[in-house]
Amino acid sequence: MLSIKIVLKDEEHLKEVHNFPLEETSLMKPVSMLKDKPFKKYNVKDVPYNEVANKYNYPSLDDVICKICTWKPTWFEEQKRCDHPPPIVNKNPKPMFTTFASYETYYSTLQPLMLMELWDKLTQAQSIKNPVVIISVDSFEPCTPSNGEVNKLSEIKCHSLYSHHELQGTKIPRTGDLVALELSLDSENSSEGGRRFTNTFGYLTATNLQTLNDHSIVHKSLYNRLPEPTHKLTLTIKTKYRQIRLRKHDPMRLRVICHIRPYLRVFQALENLKNSPLRNYILNPSAQNINYPKVNETLVAKDILNEAQRRTVLQLASVCRGEGQGVYLIQGPPGTGKSHVIINLIMQLLYGGSRDPRSRKKEKPRILLCAQSNAAIDELVMRLLERRKHQGIGSRFKMVRVGTPDTIHPQVRCISLDELAKTHSQQYIKDAQDTETVQLTSKKSVA
Repeated sequence: MLSIKIVLKDEEHLKEVHNFPLEETSLMKPVSMLKDKPFKKYNVKDVPYNEVANKYNYPSLDDVICKICTWKPTWFEEQKRCDHPPPIVNKNPKPMFTTFASYETYYSTLQPLMLMELWDKLTQAQSIKNPVVIISVDSFEPCTPSNGEVNKLSEIKCHSLYSHHELQGTKIPRTGDLVALELSLDSENSSEGGRRFTNTFGYLTATNLQTLNDHSIVHKSLYNRLPEPTHKLTLTIKTKYRQIRLRKHDPMRLRVICHIRPYLRVFQALENLKNSPLRNYILNPSAQNINYPKVNETLVAKDILNEAQRRTVLQLASVCRGEGQGVYLIQGPPGTGKSHVIINLIMQLLYGGSRDPRSRKKEKPRILLCAQSNAAIDELVMRLLERRKHQGIGSRFKMVRVGTPDTIHPQVRCISLDELAKTHSQQYIKDAQDTETVQLTSKKSVA
């Protein structure tokens, strides 16, 4: 018969041990099978980063794309009728621990969870039915594998047609989209009329929109859908490698599911962690008693901070300027001023610390500010923009908001990468025109 043992003890001495019998029908299990089993504390050795990188052959980004392309678009509807989820990963995910003995364990634990999370996002995104795009395939070739590996991906080059009116009101496919393809194949079964269809996922790696001209090569079948097109959109798509015969001159269908390039960057970050100097801090985090330095500098921003906030800003700014690397956590309940501390910390890093070698060169540090959502990052950026208004033009810090334009708050869009590039190019053209005018005026004066 199964039994459960309960041990009662204080910090130094064993007090009592009780064994309680369990019925055969009991749902209680030994602690080793429970998800809340006490975590084992690992000691991560400080292995050289290049040794970690070369010891194991971790999947590349193409491997992740290949894995996604093995999923089936039909699973979206099938999972509504089934009691069990689709086979997104081959094995059941491992339990998530707080520490990891090696990068290999960390990777093999997180990657399946990330794939399952991505599938959940795709399921939510596909409920918004994007318009179907009619395409015609130009070529279908296997991708060239690197390092003599087995071929895993194929590349489809195709094109579609658009009118000027469609381009104004329709979101066209873009690089980084995951698409569902309905491909037309040759069939030996006469009952299928010599062709059959297959559904598959593909990842869009390149797009090129061009105005149609007399030299544009377009499949005639596309003119049946759009008699008077004005633009040709060329697409390059990676999909799972397979030996099939496409009917290239047949019109085929494509539908955008979701823009997944930001999610693929997370897989890239997971892979790059093996070479990161912060690797051991992430694999084996520990709450160490860090002796913060005594700081004599004053706050650059004249904000009203309590003593704990003021000490946090000054000490962390001093630590960040030092040679050491690490991960530091500022923790506090909602409403305790964490965002306020972040803004003051950034201002302190930019304008404080006269003993910092970078300050002598009059170079400000580069700071990457991240948040869990677009709304959160835009809130911080708006506060920083407000600070920048009150600075002299010569001392203002530069700031770029990175992200997809349609996800950026309108008040922040002025410092997006696209808007800054547009502003700088217009200023460059204006300066060039002013220079030409001055030179022309000088020549007339001499004449």
